[in-house]
Amino acid sequence: MSLKDNLKLVKEEILEQESFLEGVFKLGIYYKKYKKIILSIIAIVVAYGVFASVSTYYQNQTIIKSNEAFDALVKNYDNKTAREFLKQNNKNLYDIAVFNQAKKDNSIDISFLDNSNVWFIKQLVKYDKAIKNANAREIDALIAQRDFLLKDVAIMNKALIQIKHKKYKKAKNTLEFLSEEASKSEMAIVIKHFLIDK
Repeated sequence: MSLKDNLKLVKEEILEQESFLEGVFKLGIYYKKYKKIILSIIAIVVAYGVFASVSTYYQNQTIIKSNEAFDALVKNYDNKTAREFLKQNNKNLYDIAVFNQAKKDNSIDISFLDNSNVWFIKQLVKYDKAIKNANAREIDALIAQRDFLLKDVAIMNKALIQIKHKKYKKAKNTLEFLSEEASKSEMAIVIKHFLIDK
């Protein structure tokens, strides 16, 4: 290496260090100029982080307490503390618990569950009403819903209602709407067998 090359390398290094120091100096100037804004942004980010952590912790604790209250309510429906806690803090679990108890005890009014946020509870309550009232139109409305859970059961119950009203031909037609799997069920076979000579 020649002396010229060495000087050139030293000069380049000095320029690099100079530009680095210039950047640090400019950063210091910007920091002094915008100190309040920078500190405010940092404070907001930290406050948001703390708020998010506290909020998540509170939500998790509510979920845990709701699950405990639900378990207590399933074991003993007369537990008013658990019932009120669920009613206030987790309406969906409350609706499920009430529906569950209503299946055990027919004296419980579940008409308010028509407005439940739990879609399957809402469907089951409508289905229960339709079956109790032997209302074929309401059953048809439920069967028409794509996501109805008990479609095949509802079709069989509709056929039974039609049989009860001696509408045998309609009952036969209704059973045609059963899924392939459900049409092979014992219940469907018994109903079809009953309708053979009707």
